[in-house]
Amino acid sequence: MYIVCMRIKTSSVKIRWIQIKPSITRIKICAVKIDNWKNPSKTLSVKEFVINANSPKILYIPGGYAHGTQNLKADSKLMVFSTFSLEQTIKDDYRFKSDLWYDWNIQFR
Repeated sequence: MYIVCMRIKTSSVKIRWIQIKPSITRIKICAVKIDNWKNPSKTLSVKEFVINANSPKILYIPGGYAHGTQNLKADSKLMVFSTFSLEQTIKDDYRFKSDLWYDWNIQFR
């Protein structure tokens, strides 16, 4: 199992669209609606999506959600589109521990 990032990266206001790149791609994406950006509740519900090359989709993640991704196949690729520029994104960046809301079942080597 492969993981894209070890922390959940998020934004309080920007909107994101995530699309997989055609190949053998299979990616899990989880999103959580954040109740408090400085001290979020540990019991928030998680929305889980699995996107693969056999059924390509564009996943819309509205502002106010934290999200994390995990590659389920080696060499999986995705593209992320945002309503913010790179400079704006850097100023609106929150990070949380990856296991705060979801057990990714990661087996570390």
